[in-house]
Amino acid sequence: MVLLAAAVCTKSGKALVSRQFIEMSRARIEGLLSAFPKLMGSDSKNSSKQHTFVETDSVRYVYQPLEKMYALLITTKNSNILEDLETLRLFSKVIPEYCRTIDETEVSNNAFELLFAFDEIIALGYRESVNLNQIRVFTEMESHEEKVAIAMRKSQEEAAKKQRKEQMAEIAKRKREAGKGGRFGGMSMASMSGGGGIGGGGSSMGSSSSSGPTVEPTASKPSKSRSARAGGMSLKGKKSGIDSFVDKLTNEGVSVSSTAVKKEQAKTQIPAALTESVHIRVEEKIQLEANRDGGLNEMILQGMMLLRISDEEQAKVRVKLERDDDRVMWQTHPQVNKNIFNAEAIVGLKNPDKPFPVNQDVGVLKWRLQTQEEDQIPLNITCWPNENGDGGCDVSVEYELQDAHQHLELADVTIQIPVPSGVGAPIISTCDGDYKHDSRKNILEWTLPVIDESNANGSLEFTIAGNPDDFFPVSVCFDSMSGGGGIGGGGSSMGSSSSSGPTVEPTASKPSKSRSARAGGMSLKGKKSGIDSFVDKLTNEGVSVSSTAVKKEQAKTQIPAALVVHIRVEEKIQLEANRDGGLNEMILQGMMLLRISDEEQAKVRVKLERDDDRVMWQTHPQVNKNIFNAEAIVGLKNPDKPFPVNQDVGVLKWRLQTQEEDQIPLNITCWPNENGDGGCDVSVEYELQDAHQHLELADVTIQIPVPSGVGAPIISTCDGDYKHDSRKNILEWTLPVIDESNANGSLEFTIAGNPDDFFPVSVEFHSTKKSFINVAVSNVVEADSGAPVKFSSERALLVERYEVV
Repeated sequence: MVLLAAAVCTKSGKALVSRQFIEMSRARIEGLLSAFPKLMGSDSKNSSKQHTFVETDSVRYVYQPLEKMYALLITTKNSNILEDLETLRLFSKVIPEYCRTIDETEVSNNAFELLFAFDEIIALGYRESVNLNQIRVFTEMESHEEKVAIAMRKSQEEAAKKQRKEQMAEIAKRKREAGKGGRFGGMSMASMSGGGGIGGGGSSMGSSSSSGPTVEPTASKPSKSRSARAGGMSLKGKKSGIDSFVDKLTNEGVSVSSTAVKKEQAKTQIPAALTESVHIRVEEKIQLEANRDGGLNEMILQGMMLLRISDEEQAKVRVKLERDDDRVMWQTHPQVNKNIFNAEAIVGLKNPDKPFPVNQDVGVLKWRLQTQEEDQIPLNITCWPNENGDGGCDVSVEYELQDAHQHLELADVTIQIPVPSGVGAPIISTCDGDYKHDSRKNILEWTLPVIDESNANGSLEFTIAGNPDDFFPVSVCFDSMSGGGGIGGGGSSMGSSSSSGPTVEPTASKPSKSRSARAGGMSLKGKKSGIDSFVDKLTNEGVSVSSTAVKKEQAKTQIPAALVVHIRVEEKIQLEANRDGGLNEMILQGMMLLRISDEEQAKVRVKLERDDDRVMWQTHPQVNKNIFNAEAIVGLKNPDKPFPVNQDVGVLKWRLQTQEEDQIPLNITCWPNENGDGGCDVSVEYELQDAHQHLELADVTIQIPVPSGVGAPIISTCDGDYKHDSRKNILEWTLPVIDESNANGSLEFTIAGNPDDFFPVSVEFHSTKKSFINVAVSNVVEADSGAPVKFSSERALLVERYEVV
């Protein structure tokens, strides 16, 4: 095929972007493009079929509608139409990659990106063998020439800096010499400034005349020296060094990001408070990593207080602080009196007669806070991706300025959500603030200029093809000039003090990835599920399959026959206990999913019963949080809006993190005692705790590691069944059910080894009768009338990790 040109044009024939691949005059291409809409009009009158090409006597137009635009290829008539259509499909995929919306403004703004991409597809009229991913890589390829140019520019800047330092040193040397010459030059000038004259004298013997020397004083030529200019504020608005450098780069044709310039100016900008003789700057940096379930993995806050004194007479000062957080670790400068600071929160030098350095920033105090308390998160970010059944996801992202941090004013907030590549731009339905889709980085960027108590929460909702894991990790960045570290200046003993707010530079939050078990429907025909069929196939081939794993997987996917409104409560537990009976950590994460199968009953409210104050609750961004907190009712913010139909919607999440030992549902005790014969008598016991007697644990498996190469253990007592796996070196103790009827049991055996060989002990089970947190649905009513609605419900408690170490 020979492709003459590729273009993006409006339906009226206006060319927005056009790339010619063979030599062609401007008049020629404009004539071809202007003829296209006329051909489309005449063709539509004579044919009822939908065409993808039209022809003239000399060329063929191959086109595809893109909303209000056309992606258009102009080829010769003898080209292969199938190859033309394949090339057109690739062009139609490339255009949405660089344009968020297909309109004139967006296409014009991204014209050069489109032209570069077109050049990767076609070379000299013939198509290159490339796909969409390769085009993306090629257009983002690093340039060797650019690196060389940057390196040359950097070396020139370094040389200029070096030359500047040498000139400054030479000027300073001349000034010193001029100063010395000035002290002695006065005397020299005075002695040389006299005038000349003629004097006559008489004698008795005759007359004589004497002429004195003629002196012509010459002006002394002092060495040139420049006096240092005062550094006061100029009213002429002279450009700063950064602005001058940016203008210089711009004149040379280098594009400079305005964001980077503003950020650099913000770092170097000196506030008006520096006009005071004593200036205090408090700077804090935050690093935070949260998970997608609302929990806090870790938060580290690091702060520093810098003192700057501009008057020598007020350099002997003490600063009184107000601090109200006992969890913070403080570190004073080595020259600061640590005892006085710890006792009275006063920052002062050890030697009170010694002044602070003048005209320089001195870091006098540092502090650090490391926590996993979720109420310490300043800006809580929630991302809820729900599969919509069409191969895509309805994603709702919400921010909330926590109650404990309402005093903060966060500026230049940017929330970056990763999105799948090659599926086009997301369809935005709701956005508080601004958004931008970067198709090259596959990021949806949500920006807000300010977040404070006036807009303490907001949301962004969009739809795009993909699965829930594609939208993590979500990263956040912002800065703030308001206090955030629980420290304030109480005054200084001399001079005046002005305090500037902290600069907050948070790092990206990288939530840990976790997949929630998906629910599958139950068939009423008695047909075997995919798991059963797969197990039967493996069994027929002679492969042994663990019944425990199969039952557990079936428990995850099984759903009872549901009514119009079906509610599923799903909990996952992670637990690590120690061999002495203590609890290292337990994390319970829960979710309530709502599924409605009738549009007429999609406007409902769900009333819950909850009785655990230690649990942290998190509602979906579209759920009315105030009503839930006050009355434990799950309902949409807009009561006139229905819930989605025929899809599982996660409306509520909760999390419990504890180290209280009475919260362990199934207590496992392992007692290995050395018997003196080089072996151990091991006693393993389970106990269903009193607080959890309501649970019914099914398919319980307790795995105890045993030494290898010493044979099978000798079992003396076993409540339930056991199996020794010599390949994995594991003794597996199984019980079909543990409830209040068999709340405790034991396994005893003897084997060669030492006590450390029998740890860690791992436990697996599931439960469908009761939930760990007593969350019960009391009723479901219509949002409009309050009439009761019949509903079905189910519960599932699953183990992600349960170990005794």
